[in-house]
Amino acid sequence: MAKIDDNIWVYYYDLIDQAYDVLNELNIPYADKDEISFDISNTRRNYGDCTAEGGGYFKIRIAARVLSTYDDKTVLQTIIHEILHTSAWGDGHRGKWKKYAKKVSDNTEYKIQRCATKEEVKVVNDHDTDYLFKIVCNKCHAEWKLCRATKVVRACVKGKAYCSYCKSKKFTVYDKYGDIIK
Repeated sequence: MAKIDDNIWVYYYDLIDQAYDVLNELNIPYADKDEISFDISNTRRNYGDCTAEGGGYFKIRIAARVLSTYDDKTVLQTIIHEILHTSAWGDGHRGKWKKYAKKVSDNTEYKIQRCATKEEVKVVNDHDTDYLFKIVCNKCHAEWKLCRATKVVRACVKGKAYCSYCKSKKFTVYDKYGDIIK
């Protein structure tokens, strides 16, 4: 990975401290700092993840490819996103997590969201598409691009969803390679 060396940990922990400062300024709760450990992962699937380790402890991993961009804002947004999971464990990207993400987004320069495109994250040499699924209404040709296999994707494939524009139940669902999902 480009720019990943021994100094990355100094950089990483400095941004972690900045993330805590942002959350403290907004009075957003999170798990005790002693209950959160941080690591760097080699995943290409996501930018970061947070897992419960049991006993109230959490592990947050940020992808080396995100850290390698040295784009402070991008890394900080990802760290904040993951720390928010510790304040709303079990909510996923709903409930308290969504409320706190909106509070950060509305009151700071950081845009905390469920997914981000590679342009937003500025990941270099990333061959992934901006989305994993594209849904196209066969009647009005409206398009939706999703970065996860949601219930909506499955419902469109099964013909159990309807277009919010024309009310049609006929969709074509494509994967990130442009192949039709049946």
